[in-house]
Amino acid sequence: MSFPSQEQRTVIEHRGRPLVVVAGPGTGKTRTLVERMIGLLMEDWNREVSFVTFTRTSRRDTRRRIECVLDVSVLEETAFVFPRTSTLHTYAKRLVHRYAARIGRSSDFSVLIEDKGETALVLDELISDLGLQLDTKSVRKGIRCFRSTNRWPVNFPATSSERIRILQHFESLLRFYNTFDIEGLVVSARIILQDFADVPPLYLQVDEYQDLDPNDQQLVQLAAASHPSSQVVVVGDDAQSIYGFRHANYEGIRALWDSPEWEHVSFLDCHRLLAHVQNAARALIANEEYVGKLNPRPDDGRRIHTLQCTNIDVQMRAVGKIIMDLKSNGQNQEGQPLSYKDFIVLCPGATFVKLIATDLQNRFGIPTKQQKRESIPDEYWSLLLVLRMLHSEDSLALRQWLSLTGLRKREVANIRCEAMQKGESLYSYCAKLADQRIRGIYDALSRLRDTKDDFVNFCRVLAEFPNLSIQEQVLSEMMQRIDGATRESVAIDFVIRSIYEKFGLLETESESDMPEDDKVLVTTLHRAKGLESEYVFVTWMNSKYMPMPNRDVHEERRVLYVALTRARQDVILTFYEMFDFNEHRRLREEAMSPFLQEIRDHLDIKRMSKKDVCNM
Repeated sequence: MSFPSQEQRTVIEHRGRPLVVVAGPGTGKTRTLVERMIGLLMEDWNREVSFVTFTRTSRRDTRRRIECVLDVSVLEETAFVFPRTSTLHTYAKRLVHRYAARIGRSSDFSVLIEDKGETALVLDELISDLGLQLDTKSVRKGIRCFRSTNRWPVNFPATSSERIRILQHFESLLRFYNTFDIEGLVVSARIILQDFADVPPLYLQVDEYQDLDPNDQQLVQLAAASHPSSQVVVVGDDAQSIYGFRHANYEGIRALWDSPEWEHVSFLDCHRLLAHVQNAARALIANEEYVGKLNPRPDDGRRIHTLQCTNIDVQMRAVGKIIMDLKSNGQNQEGQPLSYKDFIVLCPGATFVKLIATDLQNRFGIPTKQQKRESIPDEYWSLLLVLRMLHSEDSLALRQWLSLTGLRKREVANIRCEAMQKGESLYSYCAKLADQRIRGIYDALSRLRDTKDDFVNFCRVLAEFPNLSIQEQVLSEMMQRIDGATRESVAIDFVIRSIYEKFGLLETESESDMPEDDKVLVTTLHRAKGLESEYVFVTWMNSKYMPMPNRDVHEERRVLYVALTRARQDVILTFYEMFDFNEHRRLREEAMSPFLQEIRDHLDIKRMSKKDVCNM
């Protein structure tokens, strides 16, 4: 089908009132948003045009598409308030940076890095200060839920007055350390858009709106109303909302659809899925009354291959055999021989991922890769803390460094409490202390400042920083980013930002980029979002795993819907027979997920035994 369709052109050329686009899988929504963004920039390169999406891969691809049409200078972010492509949290962070003084905050704030224990550090201090009989994990869960939804978790173990004190003291600690939690960035950005009238017109394109929590969605709505000339387009599909455990609000897209303040367009024609897959996916959600849907396709007589395996081992053998056979004889949609990277294997949970990935590698020699969140190595983290202290007198970085100097936990706690009582930052308070362990930090920072105009000496002094243990390779890599720019303080900021970007430290919505090497991706059903491949295997489709116990059944249905719609050529479903000890009989097709039972007419079920697999 030629691009753009009439509906897509409507979105590309739309100007004026906010617009909500409901677009199902494979309908060209991202390409449409990119074309709209290009059009807005061609009309006026100085516009604050931004595209909010949720994976670094998507942001990278979006940037490449724009660069193919427009001069790369249009994408240089230094001249603009907002990044051209980002996550919503990064967008909110830039807004708060620009208008921090309006909310009584300094613009050189940091953001808590949860994976390195910064959030836990602040929460431990909160619990200690308030004398709470709560654990860090439950307090974090409660605060995150409230800041995302304005509601505390059901049965959160604290009284109303304790909850108020928790929020107030958490905010006090964040201000003391000049930092934000990731949800707090959105809260502050909302205050800025709601209370101040001189924000420039915002030209914002938001993808996957259904994956935002209620407060995120309110931020987008405030952006649409922030200026008479602002133009906001959001794209979403409530049928693909699968992050309820992160407070994603799938009902938000319907609220915009029904709002008289928003115009709306729907994309109903899928350009990726073959008819038999598309129709099966449609049937799966037919009775759910979602705004998002796809048009039916003429029945081509094909059905989704579904393997009823006699046991788990047969299931794994069958997946490996089919991958090897297809790779040897199949082609991708461009007519090229298939590679391993043209296959995705989806599983209900991480345990199954490890099990089948190991089997594919050991039994068949099939190279596999698994999605995982990238974590910053300790060496890079230590270097980052030093650079943060050097660049902006970062109290939170200093707080962590104090623990490396030999100070006992009680000593550090007393210093922190004394600084808070005096109304001073930890950094300025510690600068006046005579303790030689603390003086060593400030003396080393002073030497770094004195040598910042001499690149060689700067590197030497950095390598000698007390308690900094760092390999020469890491130091060399990071210092190359500073070379030629150490005379400006912004250079340190550039290195800090590059480390954040390298390890995706602020991109909590997304997984890290997957390498382009030729391997089969084995991952969970939830992590299938945003992926697509020639062939997709959806495994362990047993009633005991899909839906998973104690999960929202409607969301579990949406999870399977997303999984089915990842394939460009075909989907292969697998489940295994089980023995029912209560009825003393073997469950055959009855062991299949009830979701698959509902779309039985769209499946071609074939029973597979060990003998059948060996003869494949």
